[in-house]
Amino acid sequence: MGGGPVWYKNRAKRDKLLLVYDSEPLVNEIEITGYPLITLYMSSTHEDGAIFAYMEDVDKIGNVVHVTEGELRLIHRKISKETPIYKSIMPYHSFMRKDSSPMIPGEVAEVTFGLIPTSIVIKKGHKIRIAIAGADKDTFGRCPMEENPTLSIYRTKKYPSFIEIPIIP
Repeated sequence: MGGGPVWYKNRAKRDKLLLVYDSEPLVNEIEITGYPLITLYMSSTHEDGAIFAYMEDVDKIGNVVHVTEGELRLIHRKISKETPIYKSIMPYHSFMRKDSSPMIPGEVAEVTFGLIPTSIVIKKGHKIRIAIAGADKDTFGRCPMEENPTLSIYRTKKYPSFIEIPIIP
């Protein structure tokens, strides 16, 4: 919006504080264009909270570049069956009070949300990283304001957390 280019510093240090998943090094370069969609099976020790997912490009020597991100307040995880009030190809979260649903502490819930659309070429030999956090103090207020909930992400046959990445052939 009138500013100069945006460049995120190497996120390798910050990622040491996050839950990260790296792909194998790419055997060919790939183009990612569109809306990545993440589905996490997760539980919390609290009725509310937030989840943040960052997609990153990790080069051959370990430098980490931010590609895109998405976030969702956990009480708004319900995917609405109503017609969205705006055009969207992503799962529709109404964010309306009537659709809010507190987490049940200790119970696994499916949480699906989109990341901001992107278009990037990831080079051969680089890795795609997904970094997950429960807060982003530089940008968002704390949720919940009190307590320190523990979030657990599941990656089992019964609870297969995953990300869909729109790769252009």
